[in-house]
Amino acid sequence: MASGRRCREAAHGRDEAKEEADADAEFHLPVYEATHNVVILHIMRALAKMPCQDVFFNRAKLYQRTGVRQLLLSQHRALYEAIMKGDPAAARAAAEAHINFISDALVEISRADARLEASLSRVLKKSASSGFESDLVVVVV
Repeated sequence: MASGRRCREAAHGRDEAKEEADADAEFHLPVYEATHNVVILHIMRALAKMPCQDVFFNRAKLYQRTGVRQLLLSQHRALYEAIMKGDPAAARAAAEAHINFISDALVEISRADARLEASLSRVLKKSASSGFESDLVVVVV
């Protein structure tokens, strides 16, 4: 667990989002093991073996949001420290705060994507109806 934490902090310091995302994923398995909950551990190990394209894509979008990388690092530090101190109440509180933050952020990303898709659809329809569809170039970053 300590080596995963050091890798994540090093990647964060180098501003390497992909490397940080990989270290982030590696950080979570020892956390699941620390719960001593066989069901959670079994489910999360199975999910870890699944293709990570969607997970990485969501993680990439998450990391693009201002201040999120630092917040995630702080959340992971709090969870790590609670586990290492053997404080289950603090670990539970840190894990719940982290899960709630991720959930809220992913919902907002999904809503933002839906708004962007709706806007692009309106622009394309308007362009098509005005006869300028061949001149329209859409760039999404």
